[in-house]
Amino acid sequence: MFAKYILMTACLISVSSCAGSNYVRLSSAQALSQYDGRKVEIAGRVSRTPWQHMIGNPAGFPYSEYFDVGNYQIVVYSKTPLDCPGAIIVRGTVIKLQGSSKRPGTKADESFIEYHLAADAWECREHG
Repeated sequence: MFAKYILMTACLISVSSCAGSNYVRLSSAQALSQYDGRKVEIAGRVSRTPWQHMIGNPAGFPYSEYFDVGNYQIVVYSKTPLDCPGAIIVRGTVIKLQGSSKRPGTKADESFIEYHLAADAWECREHG
């Protein structure tokens, strides 16, 4: 019982060490393509400078945010707004979006793929 209490306390102090067996912890958003349809955990922050992305409409996820993970940006869909002033840990399912480019000069039949995250849960990080 005491060991379980210590583990739970450690998880509260250092959230990133407690992803659990259902989520694969990723250090880079570039790895998302390897986890299509799987549960992952990733740390980042809501972007102040949105890039151009495809936007999906996953059922049950009315909110979307541009999300910076290092020098990479993804879109995170959530059931509630990601309301943190700094770093956030997001746990969810990787989803694949495929469509044509909006950029002028690209071929009409050229298809693009992006990997986004449908958040099961998220939490603010105190530091970082």
